[in-house]
Formats: sequence, structure tokens, C-alpha cells
Amino acid sequence: MKKYFILLFVIMCLPLMVHAESKYLYDVLKNEAESGGLAKEYTGQHHDSFTEEPTHKIYHWYTDVYYKGNEIIEKNNVIFAGFCWQIIRTTDTGGVKLIYNGVEASGKCNNKGESTSIGKSAFNEKYNSLSYSGYMYNSDNVIIPKYGRAKEDSTFGSDFIYENSMYKLINIVDKYDNSHHYTCGNIEGKCDIIKYFFDYPYGLNNVEYIEINNNAKIEQILSNMHESNKNNSTIKNKIDMWYENNLLKYSNYIEDTVYCNNRNVSSYYGWNSNGGFGCNLNYESYQNSNNLLCKNEYDKYSINNSNAELSYPIGLPTVNEVYLYNEIVRNTDINYWLISPYSVYGFEPTMYYVCGENNNICTKGGLYHQYVDYEFYVRPVISLKKEIKYKVGEGSKDNPYKIYSYYSVGVKAVDETKNLNIEISDLTHVEYGEEVKFNVTPIKGYKVNELKILDSDNKEIEYRTIGNTNEYTFIMPASDVTIIPSYEKVSNAVNIEENKNTKEIIIEVNDAKAVVYEDIVKFTVVPEEGYELINIEIIDEDGNSITYTKTDKDNEYEFLMPDTDVMIKPIYKKIEQLNVPDTLKNPNTGDKVYLIILLMLLSLEIGIYTYKKKESN
Repeated sequence: MKKYFILLFVIMCLPLMVHAESKYLYDVLKNEAESGGLAKEYTGQHHDSFTEEPTHKIYHWYTDVYYKGNEIIEKNNVIFAGFCWQIIRTTDTGGVKLIYNGVEASGKCNNKGESTSIGKSAFNEKYNSLSYSGYMYNSDNVIIPKYGRAKEDSTFGSDFIYENSMYKLINIVDKYDNSHHYTCGNIEGKCDIIKYFFDYPYGLNNVEYIEINNNAKIEQILSNMHESNKNNSTIKNKIDMWYENNLLKYSNYIEDTVYCNNRNVSSYYGWNSNGGFGCNLNYESYQNSNNLLCKNEYDKYSINNSNAELSYPIGLPTVNEVYLYNEIVRNTDINYWLISPYSVYGFEPTMYYVCGENNNICTKGGLYHQYVDYEFYVRPVISLKKEIKYKVGEGSKDNPYKIYSYYSVGVKAVDETKNLNIEISDLTHVEYGEEVKFNVTPIKGYKVNELKILDSDNKEIEYRTIGNTNEYTFIMPASDVTIIPSYEKVSNAVNIEENKNTKEIIIEVNDAKAVVYEDIVKFTVVPEEGYELINIEIIDEDGNSITYTKTDKDNEYEFLMPDTDVMIKPIYKKIEQLNVPDTLKNPNTGDKVYLIILLMLLSLEIGIYTYKKKESN
């Protein structure tokens, strides 16, 4: 009997539910721009992927007429993964960037206020270093400022050298100025810990400085704090956790784009050893709003960037992105964080945010900045891949574009089939709500014992059979599913056609007369006395003859069991016998004439039987 079988398990997806024609979401903005509507082509610098070169034009919503922002809001709504989103722009890889806008309500997106966010968070609970303007930062290189009184009998240098674990000032003067920031706090200009003065806002009694004990120049220290990314900011932890709980199973539909935490500096002040005093530091974000290019590799947050590696393809919008459209489109009546840093005031970094209320600082939808430890709302951003389409909707709040999420169907082998080679056609593009038909066709000798369909939470999905066939159907849930079949061998019967000329038939099987496909069935046929076996017919359920062979044992035969019941039909012939009178049986009695005649008759009879046998053969 064979130990290994090949099971062909073919799953075919035959959708019966009819949807409208699918359209690319990218084309929504492209067509709007090309038709002269409320979108236009972006012509500035850009590079949205860390690994791919640009292949598509970028389009974004735009109007310089304030009230027309309301018209854009009725065009940019999308439902994806059970949540509402708003289109920000397309990407140069052909994707579409979306900003979170709340949970869908009966297929509509009328959310405003805090429901358009995933909650509140500080950008970073830590706030006393330039490092904390990073979406990620390296705490090992965080420099904490100190305050103190400058000694009047100190000298200052524009630079230093480091020898034998000692600092020595270069270009010494007796009073610090715009180009002499380093000091040892003594006249000699030698020390084992050197200080770098940033500012003296209240004279010599209140000097702001940092201590340097790693032989690093101020430029190197600044670079280390901005170019080493190991620890998540507070807001990144919140966003990653939300993604894990809500979008992880949709990752196949979200592209890996760059989320730019642009920390390029436009003015250094005291952070430049030749740049004067003052510890304010200004970043260049927003100063050139026609630039979506992320210059510093350590600021290009991406799954594929080992220097700024994201856990998941999700982030925050940049100030330059939201600047592309006007205040009405940006406004959701809440203050929400952007990923772009603004500046550093006295070692405390500030980040951009969108204003959600009219006040003396900014108007609704305006752009302003705040210290990183403030709590504002969080509206994450994702980018759908270029192949993602929508099937219904017009982009309004009441009738958003609906992205039908696609899921996969797989087949899993269980213990009962561990010796079976399962070949499957995986379905990786099945829509939620779609009817899925599949066929389970086991090999000969097997039948389906049990069938389970489980979603990603191991919940069973209901299915039904179609007629008396091997075809099944179920409705696709909002989840990947796994079809788990289990099989068992089919036991078939060996039946014997009744025949009065059969004395006995002995069938050698393990379980009564039930055997399985490709078992070797041995049987012994013993005819009644006076009969001989001249043929055996073995017929399957379809009337096909099964070949058999004779074994070395008397009256024993064998055949290979098919995958159906069989019927054994032995065919006999009566052995012909000569009637001999008693006088012939006993030659001592009777007449000698009779004996001679009988001998003559016997000789004649044997000749006829032999002839007939030959004739029959």
C-alpha cells in the first residue's frame, strides 16, 4: 500500500456579487487637476520613497479661494479599513496619502472635533534637549543644558585641542564674543572638562552652557542629536500601538513612503561656534513650502531606512504637505500635531501643529508651533499603494470613496494530512463581502472528514455545500481566512455474489470485508464437490473489470482494491462423471460379456470427455 499520496486541492474564486467598475484612487486627483478643478500638479522637489525612484506626478487639493475649501471637503473623503480618511495628495510612486478622519458611521464620514483623531498625546514627554524634536531620537547623545555664573577671570577660545585627556583652548581671548564660546573657567585655558557657552540672556550671572567631555565639537554634538535614531518619541509609540490594533492586517495595501521629520537647520545662533549667541535654533521646514524633498537621511522615516527605521508604514503629515491646501480643508476644530519641527527655545524644542480654535495665536486651520510636551490630538497618515482602487462613492462626507479591502484565502494541512502533498492556488485578492467558491477534490480512496474555515482571530466562518458535489461556498469576512481540511481513507466493501456451487470463499482483509484503495485483497475460493472453478469476475461499481492473479497457494487469488465497492463472481463448471454398473465395479460377479461391453463403453466415454475438454479449451 502506498505511504504517500498527492492531494490536489484547488480553490477557485468565482465572485457572484456584482460591484461597480473599479477605479484607481490616484486618478481622482489626477483627473481633478487635468480638468481644471480643485486640484493641481505639484511642481516642487520631492522623493516619496526611500528605495524607489519617482514614477508618477504628484497632485494635491488646492484652492486659493477660501470658501472653496468646503467644496474640497466634499471631494476628498475615503473609507478604508472601517475608518474615515481624507486625501491629502498623491505620491510620486503612484500612491495616495490619507490622513485619519475618524470611524465610519453607516458608511458616512461626518466627523468633526476630537473624533477625527486617535486621541491626545504629547509629541514627546521629554523636552529639555534638541533631540526631542525627533520622531525618534538617541537618548545616549542627549545633551542637557546647564545654567550658571561665568567667572570674570576666565579666558575663551574659538576652538580647542584634546591631548592626554586634557582640553586646551585655541585663539584665546579674555572675554567671550560671537566667535569665542569655549572656556575652561580659568585663565590658563586648560581643563579636563570644557564648557560651551550658548547665551547670556541676563548677563554673566545667568549663562547657558553645556559641558563637553567626549572631545566633540559643537557641530558634532548637534549632528549626533539629530542623526542618531534609536528611541521612539511619545507620539510614535501611540501611533504604532494604534496601527498594531487596527491596521496590521491591512499592511498589504499600504505603501512604504517617507515621513519626513525635517531637522535641517536654517539658523544656528549659539549652536554655531561662529554664529553669535542665543540658544534658539530654527529649522527650515515650512520656509520653502514648495519642497517635499527630505534632505537628511536620518530624517527620512521609512521601513526601509536603517538610519530612521519605522516599525509600520504610518506617520504624521508634514507642515509642507498641509500647507498645500487652505485652512478650511485643514481644520477639524481640534489642535493636532504635525511631524515638522519649528525651532528650539532655550533647549526646549517646538513642533508645528494645526490650530483648531480661533484665539490670539492662530485661527482655525492655521499653522503654529508649540513645545513638544504639550498634549494635542493625533491624526496619523498612511499612503495607499498605487494598485488600490475604489468601486463606489463620490468623495463626499455622505458618500465617500469606498476602498474594498482585499484579503487572502489559504489552505493549511493538519495532522490527518501530514503525509499528503497539498497543492493549492492561494487567493490573495478577495474582497470583503465577496462570495468565494472552492472545490475540494480528494484523491482516490479518500474523503473529506471535516472542513473548517477560520478567520485571523480563529473564529469559524459559516459555509455551505452546493448540491451533492465537492463544491463549497462562503462569504469573505474582513479578514484573511484559512481553510483547514481533514481527510480519512474511504473503506470499501468486497461483496460476493451468492452461488450455490460455492462451498466457501475466504477473504483476507484486516477489517471484516472493508478495505481501502490500493490494498491488496487476497481470497480463496473453494467450490462444492463436483464442481470446478473456471473463471472469476471482479467488477467495480461502474461495471469495470478488475484484474486478478493466482498466488502460489491452492485456490488463492489476489487483486488491487479500487476506490469503490467490488463484487466477486466465481464461475464454475460441473465435473462430468461416468456411470459404472455394479458388475463393473465388482468383476467377480456378473457375466463376462457384460464386462467386455462395459470396458468398451468406458473406453469410448473417456475419449468423448477428453475431446470435449479439448474442444472447450
